Amino acid sequence: MNSTLGRASRSRALEPAAILNLRQEEKTFLPQACESRGSTATDQAPLRFTWSTDRVIRSRPLSLQKKMKYSISKNTALIIIDVQQGLDDPKWGRRNNPKAEANISRLISLWRSEKRSVIHIQHCSMEPDSPLRPELPGYQFKPEATPIEGEFVFKKTVNSAFIGTELESHLRGCGIEHIVIVGLTTDHCVSTTTRMAGNLGFKVLLVSDATATFDRIGPDGKKYRAEDIHAIHIASLNGEFCDVITTDTLIPVQEKSITTDFK
Repeated sequence: MNSTLGRASRSRALEPAAILNLRQEEKTFLPQACESRGSTATDQAPLRFTWSTDRVIRSRPLSLQKKMKYSISKNTALIIIDVQQGLDDPKWGRRNNPKAEANISRLISLWRSEKRSVIHIQHCSMEPDSPLRPELPGYQFKPEATPIEGEFVFKKTVNSAFIGTELESHLRGCGIEHIVIVGLTTDHCVSTTTRMAGNLGFKVLLVSDATATFDRIGPDGKKYRAEDIHAIHIASLNGEFCDVITTDTLIPVQEKSITTDFK
């Protein structure tokens, strides 16, 4: 995967200044065609196109950025992470936020009704005992988040949806700068993808009640409640890598503009 940030880092060292202005130059990629239809990204015929790197990459934390206005527009993508049947397996233990899937379903319905981009991330576990292995039933999507024709599916093997996939080039090729992230689990794949999306320069909204996680056991043997893990990770991400919002706040916004403060 060729990221713009990666190209910038190789061409010159990041300056200690707040903003690195990239030299304008033409790059040619083979991303998936935005207007094509199919159930998976790999099913689509590639569309050759060129785009300019005449834009700004932030090299300082979002905490130092100015207040920005975020528009929930037709070109805002909804990214749904790992809403798969295997995460209902008892092996994972107790979970918080049982309404997460219902909220995800509400957002999917809204995005579909407005004909916005809906992108599904599917985890292909390589772990021998994981319910998310591709050959197992748990690999399949939950009913609330099953892709329909025309929606892209990107398959990953690690926590970040940007590693080993064409997700970034797809978003760039479609001119998508604003994304909304939902899915499972808050502290693993949702957090990792949100952090990387923010570092790559995307403007991210994370829907706190459309994510969830499980109880965890620390290295000292102490048990940590899912509610606490969820809350701490949401707090850590907010304002630095994304802005956090709830489903009930996001849905009425629709085509209106809201103010996000990257503080």
